[in-house]
Amino acid sequence: MRIAYLTTYPPTPCGIGEYTRLLIEGLRDKCPRCTIHVYADYFGKPRKPYVDSNTGALIIPCHIRSKPSYKKILKALEKGVEEHGKYDVLHLQHEYGLHPNSEAFIKFVEEAKQYADKVAITLHSVYHSVMGYEYTWFQKRISALTDIVVVHSPLQEFELWSQGVGLDNVYMIPHGTLINPYLNDPKDEVLGNMGIRVGEEVLIATPGFLRWDKGLDLLADAASRLRARGRRFKVIVAGNIQKKKHLPSVRSALNALKGLGDLAIIVRKRLTRDELLRILAASDMVVLPYREKKGLYSVSGILHLAMGSRKPLVVTRIPRLFEYYYLAPELSAPENNTALIAERIDRLLRGTIGWEEVGEKVWGYALKTSWSRIAGMHLEAYSSGGRIYPQV
Repeated sequence: MRIAYLTTYPPTPCGIGEYTRLLIEGLRDKCPRCTIHVYADYFGKPRKPYVDSNTGALIIPCHIRSKPSYKKILKALEKGVEEHGKYDVLHLQHEYGLHPNSEAFIKFVEEAKQYADKVAITLHSVYHSVMGYEYTWFQKRISALTDIVVVHSPLQEFELWSQGVGLDNVYMIPHGTLINPYLNDPKDEVLGNMGIRVGEEVLIATPGFLRWDKGLDLLADAASRLRARGRRFKVIVAGNIQKKKHLPSVRSALNALKGLGDLAIIVRKRLTRDELLRILAASDMVVLPYREKKGLYSVSGILHLAMGSRKPLVVTRIPRLFEYYYLAPELSAPENNTALIAERIDRLLRGTIGWEEVGEKVWGYALKTSWSRIAGMHLEAYSSGGRIYPQV
């Protein structure tokens, strides 16, 4: 099978790019003879096509992240087809921040259809109708225009349905889960390469891009409440600010965390996948006190990395974290409710919740959404018209 992806791609600091590389790694496991081309952004890449040594995919840089020239992408597609032949599937990884001009994107897809037998699109974000007509128009139009529409959550699927999208070509394929290779390694050994020393105290981690919606101020407040109860722990926040517009709110939250003194470890840097996995493997608990933009349905990549690291989580009840809330509602709290976030963390610290039973349920879901399985579901969608649902 010949597959082409339009996406961002590492080393670009973007969750969509990392998602695509993990998917391709899974495809290599399921379909080692598949030919895979990636029409990627320019960030940190040579201007000429090159082969990714990790996946064997041919990377063809041809656009600027968030400011794509569709004429240049179409020209690159035309050249790629001339040199290598028509694709079986052209798969578009869509996020509104990456493709801000919906009308231009629609016109691009109409022209790009000539280069592949099927066009697929993953809607990483689905917007509720309250967000405005321009989003419902786009979501209905792109679903009718493409052969395969991939979403990650039943919430996304049924939001499309409520907007009048027919579900015959909509495939609910969960976000993939990477099983952490450092699960059984000692804590200090795992973090040693990063220069982080945590000792024997319980380590609570909130890793990933630093943004206004990550709830770092809520984490600081919850930690203060737990410190007042005499609980022994350390909090590690690791990552880099994703966009400059988030700087004021993130800076304020980090100052609140610094006010915790030696209870808080702050690592300000752009994390590699390996560093992120090391922090998750060394942690005893992961807390995601996220906020959500109202009207947005998406799925968290960090959530899946944490589940693949077999760690207890405390999360807020928002659509992005729906999967964990569904599996472990007793470890979720309402958005912005620091008292209940602290209470949920405290239950885990004191061992008053039966984590073994809950943890096995979460771990089972992590295994069933491994990247190899998710890649297999993509291949099934590419090659058939059958319905696909995860067996959980």
